[in-house]
Amino acid sequence: FKYLADMLFEQRFGYEKPTPQPDHGLYHPCFDNRDEAARRAYLKDCTDGKHDEGPKPMVAVIFYRCHYLSGNKAFVDALLDELEVLGVNAIGLFTESLREHQLCPNVNGQSIEKFPTALTHLLDEQTGECLVDVLISTMAFAMGEVNPDGPTIGSWCAAALQALNVPVLQAINSVGTRAEWEASPRGLNPLDTAMNVAIPEFDGRIITVPVSFKAPQDETNNVHYYEPVEDRVALVARQAARHARLRRKPNHQKRIAFMLTNSSGKAERIGDAVGLDTPASIMRVFEAMKAECYNFGEEGEFPPDGDTLIHNLIDRCSYDEIHLTEDQLANAAGHVEAN
Repeated sequence: FKYLADMLFEQRFGYEKPTPQPDHGLYHPCFDNRDEAARRAYLKDCTDGKHDEGPKPMVAVIFYRCHYLSGNKAFVDALLDELEVLGVNAIGLFTESLREHQLCPNVNGQSIEKFPTALTHLLDEQTGECLVDVLISTMAFAMGEVNPDGPTIGSWCAAALQALNVPVLQAINSVGTRAEWEASPRGLNPLDTAMNVAIPEFDGRIITVPVSFKAPQDETNNVHYYEPVEDRVALVARQAARHARLRRKPNHQKRIAFMLTNSSGKAERIGDAVGLDTPASIMRVFEAMKAECYNFGEEGEFPPDGDTLIHNLIDRCSYDEIHLTEDQLANAAGHVEAN
């Protein structure tokens, strides 16, 4: 206003030049917004375990820079608070876009040609190690350009996320109101579904639930902000915390379940997939998991081939009444009464 008064009305208030704001940066409500060094030190100290008895899991919440600059951070603060209540260290990361990239010579020991610039804030400056266990993204769209008419070619490569090697959860900031969401039989409106569900899946993000909705900030209804929804925020935080702890657990302690389709409930349709050999694919996954020290029981063995695997499943009792035998019934893992 002083600038406008001086330039347009020849006043002499005097004014300061605009202060440039960072394109990307770490955020935590405990720190001065201008103290990036303190936030970097906090992130490093948390992962070194200097504040706790050993390092806790670390989760980063990614959000738009415009929300950082405008103070529209209630949903971010709610996620950070809930994560910390669950015993997980948490920090925010703001950026205008995940599509801005750069050459990163060391991401967990790998050189990545197109690595999202914002995500470099989550890397140890000396070792290149990723300092977080899980990312929660509240940003819409995908990191790459989605091309419906051919191969998807974007400003990033899959190697970036592979090198980072952490789960990415998609938390949804709805552009609609909570009342509209609760009244709708479909839940999210088509715009939210496209921007926050369908397109982010191209990155391989794990889709969660809406954590906030547009709400008026004051009685004028002219200014809106993202109002967090307490139980939905808690749900996403719990999911992130479990993923973080799971990532740190040794593979031999993890419990993995494979769920196969069985459309129409017939034995011959278990694992059915057009043009694909599902049992053979599962066997290859078993072999890869065994090489990574997953536990396959006391003997550490699995069926010799896909056909044997499927027959073993059927023998544990299919509900295909055409081929069901007394032996299968006796060997069933469980029984459900017909009535």
